Amino acid sequence: MDVAGGTMIITGVDDSAIESWYGDQMNNINSWIDQGWLTAYGGERAEIETHYNEVGGVIILEAFQYDPNIAWNPNPRHGEQEVSAVTILTWNPGDNAVSHDVYFGDDPAAVEDANNTPGVWEEYKGNYDVNSWDPGGLELDKMYYWRIDEVNPSDPCSPWKGRVWRFRTADYVEIDDFDTYAGTPELTAVWSDYWTNGTSSEIFLEKEPNYVMDGNSMEYYFDNSYSPHYAESERIFSPSQDWTLTAVDGLVLRFHGSSNNDPERMYLRVEDGLGHTVTMVYEDSNDLIQEEWDPWHEWGINFEEFNSAGLDLTDINSITI
Repeated sequence: MDVAGGTMIITGVDDSAIESWYGDQMNNINSWIDQGWLTAYGGERAEIETHYNEVGGVIILEAFQYDPNIAWNPNPRHGEQEVSAVTILTWNPGDNAVSHDVYFGDDPAAVEDANNTPGVWEEYKGNYDVNSWDPGGLELDKMYYWRIDEVNPSDPCSPWKGRVWRFRTADYVEIDDFDTYAGTPELTAVWSDYWTNGTSSEIFLEKEPNYVMDGNSMEYYFDNSYSPHYAESERIFSPSQDWTLTAVDGLVLRFHGSSNNDPERMYLRVEDGLGHTVTMVYEDSNDLIQEEWDPWHEWGINFEEFNSAGLDLTDINSITI
């Protein structure tokens, strides 16, 4: 939708169906906007809004361009779903901004109404010189709202009040879902295999729909008939990860075997910043032998098993499969 002439009117509803159709279709349309399927173009600071017009029972979508003085291009994107509960908010500053007032909370009206009077609004999180803010560990599966007011003390029009953006956190925290890698070179720059660790593993980024669970997967080859007779792939976290920031209580590894495999022992090793390691062994090696149409396995490990072994979950340095 071009911001130069950006109005779309959706019609085709009779009066008797307006109420039920309106609710369903507005939700559908807003979800399409949230997911980026309906976008405004013709200006880098453009956005689409929807509203319902009682006259004729139509839904109107309007594209508009931001005031150049207000913050724009939020990350997480406005309306984004399944955002990591460990995330840093970023935005592009307005043209005349010197600093940024940050507002954040779970009440959209409070985030909209809050101001920077000290001690009055808990939604006011402070003024910052950089265009990013770390909210810390968030609750899982929860909607959050945020606003950025742009500040320039030398301009009488300051501050410029921003729009209220929203996102929902996922009910899990991703360690690695492999969807962020463009190809195998990007994968092996993060995960090690034979070429960097000398073990009998070799990994590839798999995108073929018949061989992935959802999105991309890491294809893992092993041949333990050769020295050193074991296969490992390791990811080192830099900086280290704090697995206690949110209310997650365990680790899940999803995997699928092959009928061509031998039933080798599969294990997962986690190391903390002090070099303490815990190795967990998967119970049934026969799950590594399966036909391609069989379902994927989920290997769940409760964090209590790591805690009882003395691992520091606030300072996780690496994970090895």
